[in-house]
Amino acid sequence: MSDRTFLGTGGVERRQGRLCRLDLSAAAHPVTTAREWARSVLSRWQIGSPLDEDVVLVVSELVANAMMHAGAVRELHLLWLDRRTVRIEVTDTSRTAPSPMQPRRGRPGGHGLVIVRTLCRSWGTVPRAAGKTVWAELVGSWQPGA
Repeated sequence: MSDRTFLGTGGVERRQGRLCRLDLSAAAHPVTTAREWARSVLSRWQIGSPLDEDVVLVVSELVANAMMHAGAVRELHLLWLDRRTVRIEVTDTSRTAPSPMQPRRGRPGGHGLVIVRTLCRSWGTVPRAAGKTVWAELVGSWQPGA
């Protein structure tokens, strides 16, 4: 098995132990590609609990935010930090740090980082030379392979 798997939806996946990377720079539909890829990774990790849906939701929100506010997303990482913690990292092309908005009741928009803050133990931003990485960590009570 090679260390690269080409996905039909435009992404390239690289696996390194407990770190899986997806290049989204050429994906035609980055949010859909990221969501489907995250489900595939979580299935291989045999998480199989409510945490997997939370991870997919946070992936969707972070990639959508990168597309909306930065105009492009470069890469998505999923890291299995320990038996209960998954870290999501989304790298985009903007150096501007995300700023949570006050969502307006009954109106779309402004809910992404509120969802991330609600579901995640912690989240933050790391500046990069040509953009930034927004990360979030989720903790569950699942046992891998159970």
